[in-house]
Amino acid sequence: MKCPLCSREQDADAVFCTACGKKIPRCPACGTVLYKRSRFCVVDGTPLPENLFAGFPPEPEQAPAAPRAAGSAAPPARPIPPERRKKSRLSLVLLLLLLFLLATAALAFFLFRQGLPPFSQEPDQTIASGDEDEEDGGDWDGLPEENPDEEPAEDEENPTEDVPEVIPAGPPSEPEPEPAPAVSMTAITSVDASSYLSESQYSLYHTPDRIMDGDLATAWVEDGTGEGIDESITFTFDSVYLVSGMCIHAGYQKSAELYEKNARPASLTILFSSGETQTVTLQDVNGPQDIVFPAPVETASITLVISSVYSGSKYTDTAVSEISFY
Repeated sequence: MKCPLCSREQDADAVFCTACGKKIPRCPACGTVLYKRSRFCVVDGTPLPENLFAGFPPEPEQAPAAPRAAGSAAPPARPIPPERRKKSRLSLVLLLLLLFLLATAALAFFLFRQGLPPFSQEPDQTIASGDEDEEDGGDWDGLPEENPDEEPAEDEENPTEDVPEVIPAGPPSEPEPEPAPAVSMTAITSVDASSYLSESQYSLYHTPDRIMDGDLATAWVEDGTGEGIDESITFTFDSVYLVSGMCIHAGYQKSAELYEKNARPASLTILFSSGETQTVTLQDVNGPQDIVFPAPVETASITLVISSVYSGSKYTDTAVSEISFY
């Protein structure tokens, strides 16, 4: 099988190209290798996500339409029917009328904001009490004397209407960002490790991609000093995803004998791209273990660092057979 991205020969079950290091695009349903962009699998018709073809070169853009040759006659203009002309004039009149109404409403609102009365008001005319006294020929004690120093009382029959205070609206609130989508294993673009064990005499290479090939007979085995304390493996996603936990097969779980002979992680320190860290403790069991995070984490990568191990009966190399995130 050739790598669709660099055309180098690869193993038939390879997940990542050993030459260019990129993930080999396959159909998520049947596993068929994809050599060109397509919306559906050519074997079983499964819809294919666009991110499978992230490593492919971009498709060539279509050439723009050729310009009209100089001197060529333009297509004749079609005459406008009389009925359409009448409708156009009527639409123009309605548009002008609508603009006039909007301008009138805007002017009325401006006057309302300024507190100006819509019509002029004439001051009330009062008759001096002295004129009536002169006609009657004397003073009338029933009328109260006017005090020039007192302010005129407000007209109780026509009190001044309170103009409601217009409070300007504040800046629009920003919409809350949408949460990141849940992670899937197809979102992983690369797997890198601080080291891995090569047994060339047996043609065995325990590379990092063995940790997510779906086969418990293979494993990532570190090749650091001692039992692999502080050795790490990093998973990089194609975007930011919401990760709630992981399922891990710690140790070399090809057989019960190899599980006991090799070291396996006892605790891991998990590093996220957001800067958050967590430490999880694993059981010494030959089988899957579910690790649920205290709260889902939005991250673009995950790094697992070996903090402590369960020692093997024969080998000091620490192994992990399989891992998946959810």
